[in-house]
Amino acid sequence: MSRLNPIWTAGRLNEALVGGQRFVVLSPDGRVLQPVELGAKILESERRFGAGKANVHNPTPWSGDGCILLRPLSAWGDFDSGLLQLPPLLSLLALNPESHCWTHISPGKYETVGPFLDYSHPLWEWLVRAARGGLVRFIATRFPFSWEAGESHVRLDEKRIPLPELVHGSPRDVPAWLRNTLEDFDLCQVAPNVKSPADAVAVSAGLLELHDFATESHERAQSVEGQGRQQAGDYWHAIHHRREPDPGNAKYWFRHVASHPIHGRLAKVAGSLASEQKAEIRTAVERLLPNGTWDSFAFVDFCQQAASDRDPELAWVARKLQFFEMTLLLTQSYEDATS
Repeated sequence: MSRLNPIWTAGRLNEALVGGQRFVVLSPDGRVLQPVELGAKILESERRFGAGKANVHNPTPWSGDGCILLRPLSAWGDFDSGLLQLPPLLSLLALNPESHCWTHISPGKYETVGPFLDYSHPLWEWLVRAARGGLVRFIATRFPFSWEAGESHVRLDEKRIPLPELVHGSPRDVPAWLRNTLEDFDLCQVAPNVKSPADAVAVSAGLLELHDFATESHERAQSVEGQGRQQAGDYWHAIHHRREPDPGNAKYWFRHVASHPIHGRLAKVAGSLASEQKAEIRTAVERLLPNGTWDSFAFVDFCQQAASDRDPELAWVARKLQFFEMTLLLTQSYEDATS
């Protein structure tokens, strides 16, 4: 997975939040915004535009309960398709939000969560702690947003988002606090309503796979072979082998999975993404959709080609599709584990 240089340091964040009585917004380009009327602007804008996306984990578009809000810089489809549907803790464990989310921190939350610690990516770690306490909400916006006249609007360079690579990287760059969290992760400890233990293990395998803990992910996926409501462990097993890369083994496990509930949504995402590409990439993506249905075997070949091809645009499209697949599968794994 590509890594980012930290935007924030613990010392700077603690200085910005000390006192805890101000509404503070942290920008993904490293700015701290604290105008007096900022809180009122956000409240009015969210109510006026209905920008929040309601789901079981965000019961209302805007709850007004003084939570910590994470707002993607643009309404990027991965949040709508996957991450927004997860409990915020799992979303935060899946992807570092620092490079593409505004962080809105309400008064008093600094004291509630505690200070920022001198870790790698201290804002990310602090948000994970806050999410454990149920204090974080993700919201999506679909309108131009500007705080002040003359304030330069942050534009998203989507290629700065640290999506997983097509081939396993090294987990050595994963922050130590995240490594410990993922290695010890047990969904039963954060979701007391687990009904399918095999799918709970699949959630853990998925989080490990997202951060290139290949051996650990493989072991957990393999431990629930053939189990679970939709055989999520086998699906994660197939993704693992696709990223080794071992295309033959990946296809073997995709045969075990066969059709899966996420394939319909994945086909729609791929069709929409294809329409935005240059002709040769559009044609390649369309081959993933024979008769409009998702073809997991064709995607194995697509990823293999993109990983070895010198066309960076092809590789980026493949990584985006892979990330949609992984977040949709993480969501489905969680739903199968808890419903």
